[in-house]
Amino acid sequence: ALELLDLNPEEDCSYTHADFMMVAGHACWEDGDIEAAQRFYRQAYEIDIARIDALVAQGVALFHLCRFTAAAHFLELASVEDPQIGE
Repeated sequence: ALELLDLNPEEDCSYTHADFMMVAGHACWEDGDIEAAQRFYRQAYEIDIARIDALVAQGVALFHLCRFTAAAHFLELASVEDPQIGE
């Protein structure tokens, strides 16, 4: 959350709950807790299904957790939503 606020110090900036879920996921990833990161990424996507970055992050986290079928599902879904993801 502090990272988001530091990047955008303007008073009129607003963040969604999904933004904070992504930040929490990134923090867990940095701490090495991939399982928790994956849960936060999933929550971010459930809150805002337009967040392709949450789909990709969830797919990558699942891959690192050796859940390859689930990882492929989320990464394929992300590539359908945004064909440039795979490039």
